[in-house]
Amino acid sequence: MGQKAQGDRLLMTVLVQSALGGPWERKPLSYLDGKICPHCEEVFAAGDHAVHVMGFPSGYWHEECLMRNIVGSVRHQQKRCTCYGGTEEHEDSGLSRRAAARAAYSYWQKIHLMKYLLKSTHR
Repeated sequence: MGQKAQGDRLLMTVLVQSALGGPWERKPLSYLDGKICPHCEEVFAAGDHAVHVMGFPSGYWHEECLMRNIVGSVRHQQKRCTCYGGTEEHEDSGLSRRAAARAAYSYWQKIHLMKYLLKSTHR
């Protein structure tokens, strides 16, 4: 294995939550090489952020894929999907599952940041 490949393996970071629900912790982990995220079915790559989910048989998920499963798609968060009486599908058919997960997580982060900023300015 070349020096660049070894460096890339060392750069792979994983977010690991303690079993007691403590703070997230970043650790360099190289043993995810070749492992697949159960949501998007993509192989973990150097620089990906993953979350270890205790008690799930699949173990590690991309951070954005796990959050997509918690908060829902962008259309679900906007209440435009059939869950809320809308007519739109959850995902944009032109996006990969990983890209849709990234969009959902990004949208959720923006909305919650805005809510926090608005709340803190109106005290």
